[in-house]
Amino acid sequence: MLKKTLQAVLDSDNDYLVAVKGNQPTLLAHLQTFSRHLKSKDIHHSEVIHKGRVEQRTVHVFQSSGLDEMGWPSVHSILWVKRSGLRNHKTYCNECYYISSVQTSAEQWQSLIQGHWGIENRLHWPKDAIFDEDKTRLEDSHSLMAWSIIRSFIINILRLSGYQSLKPTLTKLANRLDLIFPLLQ
Repeated sequence: MLKKTLQAVLDSDNDYLVAVKGNQPTLLAHLQTFSRHLKSKDIHHSEVIHKGRVEQRTVHVFQSSGLDEMGWPSVHSILWVKRSGLRNHKTYCNECYYISSVQTSAEQWQSLIQGHWGIENRLHWPKDAIFDEDKTRLEDSHSLMAWSIIRSFIINILRLSGYQSLKPTLTKLANRLDLIFPLLQ
């Protein structure tokens, strides 16, 4: 399914940047092997200090090789992103892999991926963690789409109204029409 989606993106004269996760085990294993044995064509290191957290990020960019034969359309960049740091006095380290139809510098990829994570953290994660979107069992695709739009609409209204933390906000607003209706004006 993902390969067809990427081809549709390319057919519409657009490009893609896709995180490769465990739901694509063959591709993920290929990228992990690739990153361990081949030399990066570009590397960018950065350190970010935010809200008492220090994070080191390293982006490795590789020239694509062998993915066309696996059926992945127009992959021009393979990215290996390593993040490590200290959060709540505990160290952490994680690695992510991406494929893209675009070629650019590791520094530019760092910025693009950070923007991608911003969307993930501010929209997709709340839709799943707070609204349990991934557990929705509707079978009608139109209903699924409608509810997804409604959840996005709610998140955006709350954010535009100054609420940053959604879970306590939803608890506060539950059954409080006197607080909800002013948000819609």
